[in-house]
Amino acid sequence: MSIIPIAESVVVPSLRNRGKRFDRVRLFGTIGYSITALISGIMLKYGFVSIFIMATVSLSTVALVSRTYPTGRKLKRSDEEIDRSSLPLQFYLLLLAGVASITIGAFGSTFLPVLTSERGFDVSSAGFAFSLMAFSEVPFLFFAEKVVERFGNTRLLVIGIFATGLRWFLTSMATSFPIFLLLQMLHGINYIVVYYSVMNYIHTRFEASKTTRALTIYWMSTTGLSYLLGSVLGGVLIRAFGIVRVYTATGITGMAIAIFFSLLFAALHKRTAFTNR
Repeated sequence: MSIIPIAESVVVPSLRNRGKRFDRVRLFGTIGYSITALISGIMLKYGFVSIFIMATVSLSTVALVSRTYPTGRKLKRSDEEIDRSSLPLQFYLLLLAGVASITIGAFGSTFLPVLTSERGFDVSSAGFAFSLMAFSEVPFLFFAEKVVERFGNTRLLVIGIFATGLRWFLTSMATSFPIFLLLQMLHGINYIVVYYSVMNYIHTRFEASKTTRALTIYWMSTTGLSYLLGSVLGGVLIRAFGIVRVYTATGITGMAIAIFFSLLFAALHKRTAFTNR
């Protein structure tokens, strides 16, 4: 996870400068993740050692391939290129909504193997679920630019938050494995939609001088705070109330958060310069 913020903070601005589309690049990453998750689920039947072997081979391959890229060129920015002015309120509100959604999503994904075990599903079911989750992002990434243009960043963000809550609420009630897998396809309008709406706002609304700072705040808040809260707090709540109850409550909370931000964004849009784009 730690390399993702660094990689995307370099890749996205580079693509924007060249007039290229980020959704296509992200698409291949999604396909790679889904294939890896599928293989992991199958190999898990042969023991956890096989997972570590596969991870070692994969990361070693990445390290070897990365050595073929040119190195040694350092990027320097002048003081004029660094904008220290404050970021707009809309960014922080979108960030807050994104953090709430990704925290809920992180909880659900982290404890999904525990839930499958609680339901008595096969040990490889979590791997199949994660693979299906990743593949479900593909349709959105094919039409991401058009979808953002149609709905706008804030509306898309609210849709993603509500869908995240709905997914975990329904998942908590799924006792059949086929239905359980089918519900995981809602992931295609969960994380990727929330992530893309905030990232698109940053890269289309801010100049390069502000983009780096906005990305730093975004990644610290989501990859850092969201996953920490989702994992740690989720574990505490599960131990206290049971996994099914916590999934149900988390789903309801997610949908309530979506409604709250929808009303807040609508009110701000009427009274201020807050934009749905």
